[in-house]
Amino acid sequence: AIVAGCVLQAGAACAYVYQRRQVSEWDRAGYAWIRENTSEHTRVMYPEQIVLNQTGRPWYWCAPSYFMTEATDAQRQELLRHFRVSHIAIPLRRIYDREREGDHSGGYARDFVEKLDSKPYLKKVYENPGFRIYEFRSEE
Repeated sequence: AIVAGCVLQAGAACAYVYQRRQVSEWDRAGYAWIRENTSEHTRVMYPEQIVLNQTGRPWYWCAPSYFMTEATDAQRQELLRHFRVSHIAIPLRRIYDREREGDHSGGYARDFVEKLDSKPYLKKVYENPGFRIYEFRSEE
C-alpha cells in the first residue's frame, strides 16, 4: 500500500508539473509576434526567461517593483533608455493585485498595467486575450 501510494503521488506530481509548464496559446502567439515583428537585438522587459527561449530576444527584468510603483514617468523612460528596452511584454497571467499581495517582482502590478495605455511614450502594438506588448517610443 505504501509503494502504491508513493507511485500514485509521483504520477500526480508529474502530471501537475507537466500541465503547469505548458505554454498557453496566447503566450505562444505573443512570442510569435515578437519573433516576426522585432529585430534580433530587441530587448524585451518580461518577468520570465522563457521569452528568450521562445523568441531569441534578450530580456530584462530588474527592479520591477520600483519601476511600477515609485518611479515617475521620466524615471521610467530613463530606465528603459538606459537598459535599451524597446518592448514591454505582459503575460496577463502574471498580473497581481498590490493591495492583496503587496509589492513583489513576480509579475506586473495591476494598477501599473491599467495605466499603460495612457502613457504617451508607450504604444500598444499587440494584444490578444492573454498577452499584450507595448513598444517604448523614446523622445530622445
